[in-house]
Amino acid sequence: CNTRFVADALAKFLKIHAREVSFAGQKDKHAVTEQWLCARVPGKEMPDLSAFQLEGCQVLEYARHKRKLRLGALKGNAFTLVLREVSNRDDVEQRLIDICVKGVPNYFGAQRFGIGGSNLQGALRWAQTNTPVRDRNKRSFWLSAARSALFNQIVAERLKKADVNQVVDGDALQLAGRGSWFVATTEELAELQRRVNDKELMITAALPGSGEWGTQREALAFEQAAVAAETELQALLVREKV
Repeated sequence: CNTRFVADALAKFLKIHAREVSFAGQKDKHAVTEQWLCARVPGKEMPDLSAFQLEGCQVLEYARHKRKLRLGALKGNAFTLVLREVSNRDDVEQRLIDICVKGVPNYFGAQRFGIGGSNLQGALRWAQTNTPVRDRNKRSFWLSAARSALFNQIVAERLKKADVNQVVDGDALQLAGRGSWFVATTEELAELQRRVNDKELMITAALPGSGEWGTQREALAFEQAAVAAETELQALLVREKV
């Protein structure tokens, strides 16, 4: 069961509205995962969550807290990946070494787009019909899928053009392990490239929407050209002020 399914079941168990259950992020249903959920139950005794039962879910720990858990309130994620039916072990190990040295493009995965791409399809229908979407969860999933698809398109086009780790004028560069970022200038490209190679900086790509893209000049022109054909999705994001 995924995060939303567990949150809905928890709300039903506590006899509260589903919107009163929050979480910092969505967990994939096809994995063994752990995460905190937050239920707003002011003025009530501490519920006995040991009695909460849901197939595929186990309560490990619970306690009261004075602050609500909000989307995005994450320090990070940690994963253990299991590779099965590996046919060429030496080749796989070399690729893993390359990943450690160069990293990998940070694409949004298939789960962002729903089963069979249903979230992205929903976003496209919404963009084409302009019919109001009342369901908050659908709105969130569809808008997220739309932005993620545009981001993936930018990354894919950049991979076609050159090394994804090659800094260009106007790139938005993020300090490794921090949220701070700045825009690359032509005069600094050599030094900035060294810092990217040393993993001090990371090259980012835009999440298109109604706000500023972050990149400037050459990088901005490239990103806008990469998604120029996706006029409907871009118009949807601007219309919904994402």
